[in-house]
Amino acid sequence: MAVIQISKIQVRRGLQTNLPQLASAEFGWSVDERRLYIGNGTLAEGAPTVGNTEILTEYTDVASVVDTYFFKGTESGYTSQTGASSSTPVTRTLQAKLDEQISVRDFGAVGDGLTDDTTAVQRALNQVFPTTEYANKAVRRILHFPAGTYKITSTLAVPPYAIMRGDGIDSTVIQQVTATKNVLTFADSEDNVHPNITDGGGIAPLGIAVEMMTLDNTVDADTVLADSISDLTFNQVKFKGSQTSPTTSGTGKALLHITSVDSATSKISAVGCVFTNGSYGVLAAGNVQGVSVVDAKFDTLYQGVNLSEASSSSPKAVRVTNSTFDSIANSGIVSANDSNVTSAFNYFKDVGDGLSAATPSAVIVSFANPLNYTIGDLFDRTETEAETFRRVTSTGSAAADLFAISVAGPLQTQPGGTDTISGSSTQANTSLIFSTVNSSNMTIDYNIVRGTNVRTGTLRVSINSSGTNQLNYEDDFVEYPTAAQGDYGLSSPTGTLLEFRAFGSSTMALVASTSAGTDVTFKYQIRQFI
Repeated sequence: MAVIQISKIQVRRGLQTNLPQLASAEFGWSVDERRLYIGNGTLAEGAPTVGNTEILTEYTDVASVVDTYFFKGTESGYTSQTGASSSTPVTRTLQAKLDEQISVRDFGAVGDGLTDDTTAVQRALNQVFPTTEYANKAVRRILHFPAGTYKITSTLAVPPYAIMRGDGIDSTVIQQVTATKNVLTFADSEDNVHPNITDGGGIAPLGIAVEMMTLDNTVDADTVLADSISDLTFNQVKFKGSQTSPTTSGTGKALLHITSVDSATSKISAVGCVFTNGSYGVLAAGNVQGVSVVDAKFDTLYQGVNLSEASSSSPKAVRVTNSTFDSIANSGIVSANDSNVTSAFNYFKDVGDGLSAATPSAVIVSFANPLNYTIGDLFDRTETEAETFRRVTSTGSAAADLFAISVAGPLQTQPGGTDTISGSSTQANTSLIFSTVNSSNMTIDYNIVRGTNVRTGTLRVSINSSGTNQLNYEDDFVEYPTAAQGDYGLSSPTGTLLEFRAFGSSTMALVASTSAGTDVTFKYQIRQFI
């Protein structure tokens, strides 16, 4: 039937709360919400259900209307029926489904590298992870940072239990452009940040993760400052600073600065991260416990990892493993006061050469405590270069003090070392220095070569370091040509080739003296129980 002319259509109108049951095909208009409805009709007329059906308009909340979403999984070639059984499928609104994903773009962040996104990003952090809902597990969500450059002009304060996830290193970039500002710091349950964390009874920050993004500080300031925090994880994050040739410590700023101004900082991990263009890759000082750096790359830095060099406090249980150090002007790892620091299965390329890849000027791994360990580390530095600047050495002692140790229970084993003692010297040359504070015994397997003369032996040493140093040692060796013990194949040697001597009240040295005109090559491996 053709409609020739419509002169007037009358519809019911009123407030949304007063919407009645409309007659079949009757219209109803909610004047306050501007929503339009039509009556379904009766079951006798063939309507599937009695009621009103909303007609979509520009004012309809489409997300709340669509309430029949269920997972199908059709891409895999079949449909997955949600719910406890096929007869009780779980259906959800589109709004609920979309709310599972939260983006900083929802709060006005642009990410074009030009717009100041500070306010938008900080508001997103505060709204998605409100500290007023500190104990509510439902707010512990993932905040997505889509690919782009988010320029900021103030330090972002990350609340407890926040998870920040980007689209990948160098795809999502948070870039600080204002002097003296960090990219990130962390807030307690009362929104306090360093150095006022836990003031007013707040609970220290915890349970935070930053993933798959670049944190870029274009000014000389700490990129990330972590104070009094526990359970902090960085996963596939690039920490980038402003220094393109950091040959000195400069202002001492770090890409990741870990401290403990108010309370202990613990369980900090960085997995698959990159540290580049800064004074320090990781700087830790104070009451810091449990730092783990795994599968990292340290590149173009003054020092890779610095542990309390400028502090009397001692971070504990620090592990740097399976990582690469390249273009490091000074030391790769420095541990000035700490114990229980482990460097394992790392590769040290151009380290300790002032970024010139020439003559070394610093040790690669510098430990002050023999209870720190290197296990399976690889070094590009040659044995000849290591004679002047050891690959692994002790801060504050002679360069020959070597703590390159593998551990099995209480047994420590040094992977081995080489020393050359000048044949033209008439004075005792110190080859090795041992701390007797933490050791009462050691076994040294050694091989000595001077020209065609060879000596191979084992030294077993017992040390009494209580009061004045006392020691006994037994030297079991064979040599060619055969000679009296200590003569080392020479008919009239000058001085003693191999002996222990006391230095001060806490160290012993293995020394050799020779003036035969031929250098002595001394190779050794040390084992000791602690």
